[in-house]
Amino acid sequence: MYNFGPAPAKGHLSVAGPKEWPLSVPTEVAVDSSAAPNSKLGYDLSAVSRLTLQTVEVRGDFGPAGKAILSLRLLPELRAEPKTARDLPSALTTDR
Repeated sequence: MYNFGPAPAKGHLSVAGPKEWPLSVPTEVAVDSSAAPNSKLGYDLSAVSRLTLQTVEVRGDFGPAGKAILSLRLLPELRAEPKTARDLPSALTTDR
């Protein structure tokens, strides 16, 4: 999303995605002329056991300035415990 208008725009954002992905965005934003909103997409995927490629849409309604849609395809990674070279014995061999 980007404000191509000559004046600042104020509006509302909403986000939609997979029902098992709790997502959030700021509900109200102000965007300067010739600028993009500086907003963060919030998420909590800690309860999701298997992550797959999904579509997330952020919609903006800026009244007289118009509406905007940002569509993203996301494939998050599950966090894993960091591994050390000791956990991977073959990593210590000289022929690898």
